[in-house]
Order: sequence, then structure tokens, then C-alpha cells
Amino acid sequence: MRKIYTSEGKSSIKNPKAINNNMNDTSPYLHRSFTVYEELAEAAIKWNLDFQQIDKGGFNAEALQVTIGTMLFSRAFFSRAFEQRGTPPKGLITFGVPADSNQHFFWRGMEISGSNLVQFPISAELYAINKPGFDIFTLSISYNRLVESIDKYGFKELHDFIGTTELFSPAPQPYGLLRLHLQKIYRDITRDA
Repeated sequence: MRKIYTSEGKSSIKNPKAINNNMNDTSPYLHRSFTVYEELAEAAIKWNLDFQQIDKGGFNAEALQVTIGTMLFSRAFFSRAFEQRGTPPKGLITFGVPADSNQHFFWRGMEISGSNLVQFPISAELYAINKPGFDIFTLSISYNRLVESIDKYGFKELHDFIGTTELFSPAPQPYGLLRLHLQKIYRDITRDA
């Protein structure tokens, strides 16, 4: 049974600017645009992807994957609607953060909005249907590193949900700060590329 958790109230982030203050510790894997899906699927590092376009029109995508310390940071944008199948990086816990709060897509049978954070099920298949203009960040991290980060940056309420909850609806203010921080990381990485 899938668990859904909603957090209400004030931010528990102690210092949102400190979440990643060492941008020098990055190793690029991939940063490019694609017009053929198969090239994207082959280029994606540590992901097993099988997407099928479900609307008509030319395919355009952009993908970025880098390691930041022990975390795999990714951003993907797709111009077309896709049925997505596959698996996230093995041995890591993966979260999806819509890049835009106005996004909507289907995630393992549930309708997801941009205000939701998704946790990829461990050892289970990805299944999603996105609309054109899909734009998402993913963060893949080891369990131990995630627990350290939760403790260090004040997300203690997440301990009970690691590996058990697929859908999390954080309080708007801290989630907005997280999204802004991820956008800044993306800009910093692509500016330096």
C-alpha cells in the first residue's frame, strides 16, 4: 500500500543555503539536448529507461546528470508526452522534484502536481505518464548519506518515510526553497560547463 504524507506548517530547514555549498565537487556525466529519444535513453547514466511517446510532434529534450559528492543530481525536460517505464539508479534512494510548481503528471497511478515530491520505490519499476513540457529534477543518494543530510539540515520528520512513502506533500515554503535551490544548482553547473 502506498503511503501519502502531508506536512503542514513552518519550515524545518535550518539553513537552506547550506544544503550544497560545495559546487566545486561536481563531476559531469551528461549535459546535452536530444531530438531522438533512443539517444537520450542510451546516454542516461545509471538509469534504465524505456519511454514511449504518446502524442504527435517532434521530440526535443534536455538532460543534465552530474555527481555532487555522493549524490547523482539530474534534470530532464521533455517537449512531448511520454509513457515512462524503467528503473532509477540501483542502490540509491531517488527523489523527483517537479521543476515547476504548475506541473501535473501521473505517477504509478496517482495524479501528481508540482507541489508533490515523489520518492521512487526501491527495487520497483518506474511508471509515469507526463504531459508535454515535463521538467523535473531527480536526486539519487545513498541511504546513509540521506539520513546524515536529514539530520544535518533539519528534515527530521522525513526519517519515517524513507523507502516507504512514494508521495510526499511538503509545506509550501520549505518546498519552494528546495526548488529554488535546485534551480540555482542547475544554473551554477550549466554556467560553468
